[in-house]
Amino acid sequence: MFYRGVSSRSVWLRVLLATACPALAGVGLLVAGAPAIVAGAIALLTALVSAWLLGRSQLGRLTRIAERAATDARDERRVAETERDRLATLVAGLSDAILIIDAAERVRLANPAAEQMLDAGTLVGRRVIEVVRDHEVLDAIVRARGGSEVIVQVERRQPQRLLRVVARRLEGGELLVTIHDLSAVRRLETVRADFVANVSHELRTPIATLKAIAETLQGGAIDDRMAARDFVSRMQEEIDGLAQLVQELLSLARVESGADRLTQVEVDPGYLLREAARRMSALADRAGVAIEVDAGDELPRVMADAERIGQVLANLVHNAVKFTPTGGTVTLAAVSGEQVEFAVRDTGIGIERAELDRVFERFYKSDRSRASGGTGLGLAIAKHIVQAHGGEIRASSEGPGRGATVAFTLPAVAPKAREAPEGASPA
Repeated sequence: MFYRGVSSRSVWLRVLLATACPALAGVGLLVAGAPAIVAGAIALLTALVSAWLLGRSQLGRLTRIAERAATDARDERRVAETERDRLATLVAGLSDAILIIDAAERVRLANPAAEQMLDAGTLVGRRVIEVVRDHEVLDAIVRARGGSEVIVQVERRQPQRLLRVVARRLEGGELLVTIHDLSAVRRLETVRADFVANVSHELRTPIATLKAIAETLQGGAIDDRMAARDFVSRMQEEIDGLAQLVQELLSLARVESGADRLTQVEVDPGYLLREAARRMSALADRAGVAIEVDAGDELPRVMADAERIGQVLANLVHNAVKFTPTGGTVTLAAVSGEQVEFAVRDTGIGIERAELDRVFERFYKSDRSRASGGTGLGLAIAKHIVQAHGGEIRASSEGPGRGATVAFTLPAVAPKAREAPEGASPA
């Protein structure tokens, strides 16, 4: 076979026809009585023409075959280049670090994730020992040279990271090294474990109290009318606390999962502050704490779910009143800039600097606040609601006894363009 159906039988048939036709033409002329020299000349001329036509036909066919072969080769090369580019794009977009190391222990390929994770600048062309600092990874590379896949875990302290390294030998003596960053998974596992521990801790005390009350009543206290009434009142308090914990857990879960849809409309910041002060005034009066509102009339409106932001302000004011001694003041204020910043300031016991970054954690309570009750979820809920609005929240304090401020931002609504006076041309 020459190429795609062009066989030797076809070629020999064409050659036979090209030689037989001139011979038959010469024989026919001789039979017709033509002179031998004329018949020979005509036969020769016919043979030359047939050979020329045959050569031209074969040359054209071979040219077409060559063109098709070249086209197929270009197509195959284009497909290979497309696949190579696609693979390179895929490798470059991976969050896992990918390294290919040649037999001379030099990095032949490294994706951006590898350069970021190893933090050693440009990697390609450099020796592995120059760019990899962890001896566990170097040991895995050496062991993988033996042909077996090697998997190791590397735990770093600064910065804190957990890495899973897989080294595998490729054909030609090269090694493929993949580094997975499991730090986020470890953090999630820690958060889950802390959550279970915190919920267990919060449930243990009320359950133990209820159990003790029930046992006391069963032991005969139920026959004492005054004692029984006191115990039932305590049970009601503990049950209310459990109901609040469950409600706040459900609220936090809905906010974190995005199940709670925000209904955002343009709202006056002053209205939000005044409404929060009105709702919390009874609590503040019982605690002997004054509530003040400081909101100017020129504040831009904000895009917010009024009910949810009201919940945030209520949580912040509740915390401020709880940690402010009698005679203190809680101030609700708002200032404008690129965003509108809401702030709840108190003159209370303050917050340790080391605790400022942790007050928004779920169930977090400082030592001073544990005796005051509460679930430790209010600020965590406030944080997620504010973030769902596209804002940020932070806490600040000058230290114990110097009060604290919790502030958050919400996007301001751009003022609408005023209508141009009649007859004036639009800008």
